[in-house]
Amino acid sequence: MRKTILDQQGFSLTELIVGMGLLTLMLAGTFLAISTTNTVNANTMNRTQNVQAARDIMAHLYPEFENASAINTNATFAITCNVSDTTPTTINYTKNSATTTIASSIRIDAAKKNIIITNGTTTKTVPLNGLQSLTVARDGTTNRRIKVTLVINNGQHNTNYTLEENVVSLVPKITW
Repeated sequence: MRKTILDQQGFSLTELIVGMGLLTLMLAGTFLAISTTNTVNANTMNRTQNVQAARDIMAHLYPEFENASAINTNATFAITCNVSDTTPTTINYTKNSATTTIASSIRIDAAKKNIIITNGTTTKTVPLNGLQSLTVARDGTTNRRIKVTLVINNGQHNTNYTLEENVVSLVPKITW
């Protein structure tokens, strides 16, 4: 007894379409899960880079304001440097060392993507690493505390990270 092709049973067109539809739904769900995972991973990585950049910059700024005795500005409360400004503000301040007073400044060189910290004749260059703005403000009513605020965004996924640190000056009173 020989079987012919006509006697064999296979899939009907309806079964084939239903199967392909189910396969498409499974593949779409898998793609969605992978896409979501990649987006979450990229955002987490971006945030981690912003946090690390803020910590690196703050590590250079914190000691500067810890020894500050005067912040030389016309503002009575805060001074802000925005990287996007055509001529970012320079923060001028005075530091007291054991024997002398040193004129110091912090300025942003947006073209070279650096923060330049000057203490007398010594200059230190720190990479911006996504810094958008730097704000130095009085913190509350005490004249010893300074609030340093950094806003960081390395340009990916539009996630800003803000780091605020309160610096207590070693000098009993900071003049503004």
